[in-house]
Amino acid sequence: MHAMFSRNVGGSKLATETRAGGREEEVNAGRIKERECECGLRIRGVGYWMHVRVCRERKDRRSKFCRGCQLELPVTEFYTRRSRADGLYYRCKQCARMDVNVRRNTPRGADIRKLYYRKNRKRILARLGQRRKMNIEANRRYAREYYRKHGERVRAAYNARYAIRRGILKRPKLCSSCGRRRKVQGHHDDYAKQLEVRWLCASCHKVADNERRRRDSALGRITQ
Repeated sequence: MHAMFSRNVGGSKLATETRAGGREEEVNAGRIKERECECGLRIRGVGYWMHVRVCRERKDRRSKFCRGCQLELPVTEFYTRRSRADGLYYRCKQCARMDVNVRRNTPRGADIRKLYYRKNRKRILARLGQRRKMNIEANRRYAREYYRKHGERVRAAYNARYAIRRGILKRPKLCSSCGRRRKVQGHHDDYAKQLEVRWLCASCHKVADNERRRRDSALGRITQ
């Protein structure tokens, strides 16, 4: 049975509404009480009970439609998003990761990452240092395995750095490919020629590495 009554408490009007099932909600001078759902989200007002109903229905759901790949997938294939009514992101995990990668590769995404790193540099480096301390043996195994597979690449990079310190090689300030003034990196077209280095910016260096991988894989297919 529904019942409502009001009274004055401390000069402000306090209304208590008793709903079906014994649930109560207090409104104090237009300020609605905030409640926490079982999922951890805090809701204010009558929308709380609507969210509780949707949240309970979501627990019983087995699948959800992805707006990206247009497929009906299990709810385990979606990231949680507490701001949405059903508590799930509208794209599946694979589509969401693809969207993130596309945004990261844009100039605006690169600027956002650089700005975030400058603002949080100390925290990021501290977290990486702590992670290295917790995984010392795993990092050593990875380094040994990497050297076993790519020893020629490691030796070429080390000898190029040594040549820069001794003054044999000089690092320019312009990219030799695009001509822009950027922080350049050394690139080896052939790791056997360790002192033949092309100085490229990060973008051109990535393109050159991809070209070398395609060339090496094509040579590998021919020799097989």
